[in-house]
Amino acid sequence: MSDIRDATPYDTVFRPDHKSMTLAVDIKEMYKFYEEEGELESVPAIFKWEDGSLIPQVLLPGVYEVCNVCQGKGTVVDPRMDRNGLGEEQLNDPDFMDGYWSGRFDIPCRECKGRRVVMRVDVSNDPTGSLKVYLDHIHKELNERAEEAAESARIQRMESGGY
Repeated sequence: MSDIRDATPYDTVFRPDHKSMTLAVDIKEMYKFYEEEGELESVPAIFKWEDGSLIPQVLLPGVYEVCNVCQGKGTVVDPRMDRNGLGEEQLNDPDFMDGYWSGRFDIPCRECKGRRVVMRVDVSNDPTGSLKVYLDHIHKELNERAEEAAESARIQRMESGGY
């Protein structure tokens, strides 16, 4: 069973820049798509230098929100302590339970890294239009995948004698 405390941090995809209140997203595939379509001027991309090449990125507006993993506490109980539930022995040990509830077994939250807040994409604020372009691309990509899956399913039905 998955534990929210072990979740991949949001900022592995959306890298926050706290000074400019933006989140950077690599858009290599999106950039290629718009380049092939001849619509590159509609992509508000910036570039970063990484491992000897330029990586296109889009900057999305950011806003701080209370961390949903630790609920703004900055720490969580170490998942190794209670991932499989607490045993009867632990539940009946007053010293253990006192430590459990007082934070003795807490570790910094992996999501907010103890800051109690995380930066998220601010969908209500898009002064450059970068969020709209990014979401439009994601929408197009998801529609293409759905059409490909439907076509694949149709071909599979036909090959198996269905229609």
